[in-house]
Amino acid sequence: MPCTTKPSDLAYIIYTSGTTGKPKGVMLEHKGVANLQAVFANQLGVTPQDRAGHFASISFDASVWEMFIPLLTGATLYVLSRDIINDFRQFAAYVRHNAITILTLPPTYAVYLEPEQLPSLRILITAGSASSAALVEKWKEKVTYINAYGPTESTICATLWIADPDEPVETITIGKPIPNTKLYIVDDQLRLKAPGQIGELCIGGLSLARGYWNRPELTAEKFVDNPFAPGEKMYRTGDLARWLPDGNVEYVGRMDHQVKIRGHRVELGEVESVLLRYETVKEAAAIPHEDDRGQAYLCAYYVAEGEATPAQLRDYMEKELPPYMVPAFFIQLEKMPLTPNDKIDRKALPKPSQEANRAEEYAAPQSELEQLLASIWADVLGIRQVGTKDNFFELGGDSIKAIQVSTRLNASGWTLAMKELFQYPTIEEVAAHVAPNSRESEQGVVEGEIGLTPIQKWFFERNFTDRHHWNQAVMLFRADGFDAGLVCQAFHKIVEHHDALRMIYKQEAGTIRQINRGLTDERFRFDFYDLQEQADCAARILELSDQIQSSIDLEQGPLVHLALFSTNAGDHLLIAIHHLVVDGVSWRILFEDFSSAYAQALHQQEIVLPKKTDSFKDWAAQLQAYADSDELLREAAYWHNLECTATAAALPTDFAAADRKQKHTRTLSFELTATQTENMLRHVHHAYHTEMNDLLLTALGLAIKDWAKTNCVLINLEGHGREDIQNEMNVTRTVGWFTSQYPVVLDMEKADDLSYQIKHIKESLRRVPKKGIGYEILRTMTTREVQPPLSFALRPEISFNYLGQFESDGKAGGYTFSPLGTGQLFSPESERVFLLDISGLIEDGKLRITVGYSSLQYKEETIASLADGYRNHLLGIMEHCMAKEEGEYTPSDLGDDDLSMEELENILELI
Repeated sequence: MPCTTKPSDLAYIIYTSGTTGKPKGVMLEHKGVANLQAVFANQLGVTPQDRAGHFASISFDASVWEMFIPLLTGATLYVLSRDIINDFRQFAAYVRHNAITILTLPPTYAVYLEPEQLPSLRILITAGSASSAALVEKWKEKVTYINAYGPTESTICATLWIADPDEPVETITIGKPIPNTKLYIVDDQLRLKAPGQIGELCIGGLSLARGYWNRPELTAEKFVDNPFAPGEKMYRTGDLARWLPDGNVEYVGRMDHQVKIRGHRVELGEVESVLLRYETVKEAAAIPHEDDRGQAYLCAYYVAEGEATPAQLRDYMEKELPPYMVPAFFIQLEKMPLTPNDKIDRKALPKPSQEANRAEEYAAPQSELEQLLASIWADVLGIRQVGTKDNFFELGGDSIKAIQVSTRLNASGWTLAMKELFQYPTIEEVAAHVAPNSRESEQGVVEGEIGLTPIQKWFFERNFTDRHHWNQAVMLFRADGFDAGLVCQAFHKIVEHHDALRMIYKQEAGTIRQINRGLTDERFRFDFYDLQEQADCAARILELSDQIQSSIDLEQGPLVHLALFSTNAGDHLLIAIHHLVVDGVSWRILFEDFSSAYAQALHQQEIVLPKKTDSFKDWAAQLQAYADSDELLREAAYWHNLECTATAAALPTDFAAADRKQKHTRTLSFELTATQTENMLRHVHHAYHTEMNDLLLTALGLAIKDWAKTNCVLINLEGHGREDIQNEMNVTRTVGWFTSQYPVVLDMEKADDLSYQIKHIKESLRRVPKKGIGYEILRTMTTREVQPPLSFALRPEISFNYLGQFESDGKAGGYTFSPLGTGQLFSPESERVFLLDISGLIEDGKLRITVGYSSLQYKEETIASLADGYRNHLLGIMEHCMAKEEGEYTPSDLGDDDLSMEELENILELI
């Protein structure tokens, strides 16, 4: 907003440093200050008999709050000198001598005072930084203890939290809004976050400032149109917070206080708030440092009143936080260094010595193989260290991570079948099943005609409109810019190495031929766009990305298109590949190879990639041989029984629509917090020895049951499709479209018994032969007669796919995922296959579930209600599992396919 206001129009201008350190004049109005009278008189009960102390520096906005307490209530103001404030004993004596009744202090100062020293005090307000449980417990029975929050831009104070003197302190919040103030917690698109979800705290209402004096650009950035109150403004605080069930707001930290630890985004405020909950800790701070290798780690600093050893704090925080949020070092200080405004001076905190705070004892690996396994597991799982007794899946492992483990072992000269890892999930158990590589995959260039795999046949059977435009893509970002020549060098080697990326598809006489081209000159297409002078880079990049996504030619190739967008803020690299030759696991391989290849090229080294695993051509041939095997034909009985018993009714829709084109697709997502996601990965599976899909599908089944009023939920489940079949084929590092898909029935008849329901869904999934890879092979490739015969008539209306954890693996190349979109992956005219496409993935340490639907069939509020139900059931399942101290086994844990859960429970009762 332009700034044309004259000083005479304002109550006053406060100059504040803000979070950037640059002075900002904040234009506050009379009405905002007058609104504080309701706080002082009504909420705090200030009367003319009260005596308020003036503690804050005149350069700090809290001084305005202190001055207006008496001005608006008739109380008396006592101005303390710096000499008195700088001596705790003089300060206490001054308060006693003058019978001061109200003080507003920083927590970093209040921790050094004792209630007995200040007998006249009846109200203690702390503000400016996080308080601690120890501080509140010390004061709450002696005075009215208030935790206040508010930026200058909201006329000093926006929320208050009053401690209950009769209740133990568990969480110190910033409370609820003061009168005539509105709070909103939103995402980056200014959409409201659900209770419990972290978002940016925005403030609206009567006390809002007009903006910044002579800073129109900053005013327009921070004081935005309020989408929830037309005609009004709201202030974007840059603070992260979440609503709690009781209506209070919990402050999490600054958006600019996020750091990245081992690939996870960490809120320093969240770490500090947990540390402050420890009973003897009075003050706390957490900051990142870098080790000698440039890897970030967290260090915690604390002042304690009583015993609080680093070992005790580490043990406490490991129970409250995921491993990547637990500080590597804990340093106890006698007193925190403070800034002139009595806030913690983070720059003055000492760097820890490398010998401090050694980790506790654990079952350390002994042999070289155990050490290799532990190193690989720690890297794949993203945790600090792994002991030989740690369970791979209880640490957050899944089938995709199992592939990564197998891949890295293979690169080190060892072989491990994924089924062995599932059966023996600890290092001490599985080490006996790791063997030296007995053979090496063909390393030459693959070319010639290749048979279509089941998922590729499915694609061509659908006869999608504009089938050339059906892609997967990522956008990478590098703040220091990409070197276009090095990008091309890296991908020149990558496309040579991964043969499937050179596929083309010819249609002849109604038949599709898949042809693997050799090493042609045009292995991929590369475009460069200089947008340094472009006014709206994001819009232009999206426009160009849409054009690139639609330009792939299946018959002529290449199927890999790259585009480098150079902007003033850094470079964005689009990698678009037709889905026919890439899948989720393939992207992980490509991220790893691009990171390595770009780094090698950057250092002028020859680009060398890990050895190839078996080719997509050999895999397709293997599937054809497997299609007519006795082993596969024995699966027919399972699929026949499923077809006979599935009784799922059609899903309800809001509208009947014949047009099911992609252009009508809309998506709605919800996210778990980093802590909730970490719990989902590592702290829930002990209860029933589950995997992620077991719990994700149980929650989905419960949500669909509530929404569609059905006990039988039929879904199309997608898997990575790289299962162990027949011989020693190894495709762990092979790029291509391997996805398997198959029908699954979620029987929700006993949904009232959550324990039973989780175990039932788990057992249903375990009984699917070889994770479903055979269903589409039987349908599309088997030539022998199948008995009992299969109709393949099941038509699930819901598709579900959990993609696992995604990281760009760009540390060596200095890049991350870009915040910009990749453009349209599918042609707008292409057909949708399912009513609902539900997918889940973990990115930046947070699980995000996305529901895709057609706007011609569903209202947004319908899908929002379904998503809310899904999220609530998922959180309920997590809470249920985490509350269980001892795990329960199911028949699949015992390797018995014939034993029912009821029979197992009867047996266990007799033991």
